[in-house]
Amino acid sequence: MPLKKEGFFQNESSNMTFSAGVVIAHIKTPLSEVLHWARKMEHEAKEMDDNKDAFAIAVLKHSGEIEKTVFKWRLDDRYITETVSQIVSEINKDRLSNTFIKRLNQEMLRLMGKGSQFAENQMIETEMKRLSIRSCIKAKDESKEDFEKRKERIAEELRLSEILMKSKSMNNFLSFLNIADFIARQVKGGANEN
Repeated sequence: MPLKKEGFFQNESSNMTFSAGVVIAHIKTPLSEVLHWARKMEHEAKEMDDNKDAFAIAVLKHSGEIEKTVFKWRLDDRYITETVSQIVSEINKDRLSNTFIKRLNQEMLRLMGKGSQFAENQMIETEMKRLSIRSCIKAKDESKEDFEKRKERIAEELRLSEILMKSKSMNNFLSFLNIADFIARQVKGGANEN
């Protein structure tokens, strides 16, 4: 039995898919370039695999640097955008330092094999957890025991190793984290963009 929902007709048993291209650009970036990148990102999202249902984000920085990533919307039981929101929230509440993203970039690029594929999954997973735990910031009124529990919880909730394994490449994964960091900085106060 079809259902009318927000302008769409949907069959209860049908699996609708949604692919999107998103561009975040500096205000002085020409609109034609932004639209070009939006179409390009939508195309990359649709081309991810035959099932589509993916999103692609590009950040066009004023410096000319471009970060882009492509992922499926869902990671098993959770939307991957929830991880971006959690990273942004933890950084903005000063409960997580963005240094773990910077260190992951430095260290993971050294561990990559040819074609930006991951060589040692277990070693990478351990290092990601270690770096995310070390980047947690203790609140002034937080007990040491509560801080230790929170560090473990954040490392588990981020599920970075699962996101990495679903990623097309290490570069795609690192761009995902770099975009989350960029969004956090802009939300927090528009730190100087490079």
